[in-house]
Amino acid sequence: MFGHSISIERLDRLDQMALHWLKGQKDSSVMDLCCGEGGLTKNLAEVCDLVVGVDINPPDFVLPNVHIVAIDIRDLNLPKEIKFSAITWQRAIHYLSYKEAENILKKALDWICPNGKLLISASGINSELGNDYPGKEQPVQNRMDFLSEDMQNKHDIQVKVCLYTMPEFLTLLINTGWEPTEYFVSEFGNLKCVATPKKLSTFMTTITNSAQTKSCHCESRYNLITFKIEISLIVAWFWR
Repeated sequence: MFGHSISIERLDRLDQMALHWLKGQKDSSVMDLCCGEGGLTKNLAEVCDLVVGVDINPPDFVLPNVHIVAIDIRDLNLPKEIKFSAITWQRAIHYLSYKEAENILKKALDWICPNGKLLISASGINSELGNDYPGKEQPVQNRMDFLSEDMQNKHDIQVKVCLYTMPEFLTLLINTGWEPTEYFVSEFGNLKCVATPKKLSTFMTTITNSAQTKSCHCESRYNLITFKIEISLIVAWFWR
């Protein structure tokens, strides 16, 4: 219904970029949004101190440094004290409407350290999925439609999706407070991007850079020390 679980079969270039960057971070923590069967989540657990996987249909494996939260991403809220070194959100944003994607990306700014990274992808409208896609002529803000029957059957996607061009995808990120730092199109035609929280100004960035770095490390350390206590509070928060 929601497509094949690619991360179980292989890791793509953006997955590898996430693993490489997090491996070099001290006290690293990551939230894997729409983690599915947990293919990327398991690999993140090998290089991160703390991994939180979020999915409405969560995986069932157990690892000591992985905490799985079963929730619809549209209902996801976190206490402001919780910050992550990175957020991974692969192969899923196109299942949301443009407005829903905007809302989650804005909220995600509160979930990440000041110098953290968002590693995100979306299905491209110029990929194979876009063949005879009825929503192709619609403005992206209103675009939400089924794939062609052939593509639905081939990729097991039987729900409406919002496919993007790269300019549309980058504009979405920029307008929700993110600064794309690297982006590319995969061989299949999907859109991949690394982004950081947009700084208020160059002046503010210069003045606060050192303090933000220290704060990020402190917040990460705080998360790791207290997470066993706080995870129960977070779960209670989700289901309040």
